[in-house]
Amino acid sequence: MGSSSTTIFNGVIYKTLDRGQNWTIFDTGLPEYLARIEFINDSIALISGTNGMLLKWNKNSFATEVLYIKEQRNMITIYPNPANEEITIESTKEFSTVEIYSVLSKLVYKSKVNHSTQLKINTKELSAGIYSVKIDGKYFKKFVIE
Repeated sequence: MGSSSTTIFNGVIYKTLDRGQNWTIFDTGLPEYLARIEFINDSIALISGTNGMLLKWNKNSFATEVLYIKEQRNMITIYPNPANEEITIESTKEFSTVEIYSVLSKLVYKSKVNHSTQLKINTKELSAGIYSVKIDGKYFKKFVIE
């Protein structure tokens, strides 16, 4: 039976499933740097990072739950919010990449744009729920689809 472990190096979590023979990066899908990991028992850890990031990690399922991310206030506007069929994203700065993540941190949409300050996205294919928009890998804003 294999063993699993994690360690943090230079703001990145590396994991092993074979007692340290092979290590891979544990990608949270988030742009923040990791600062500390604290195991609260044998299978649950809390991970803190920059910009107010707080994650809960379950060793048994390798699931990562986003508990908190500090939003960049007044930089990103999303409307309508809540949305049904389409959202418009506006930013005070030009951006070139947009990603949308589900509440479970799953990437559900990704687009590259040509240094724009506005983008319309069709949301008909997305299920009802809470989502986070990530702009240029560092700015977040939440929105709801009904």
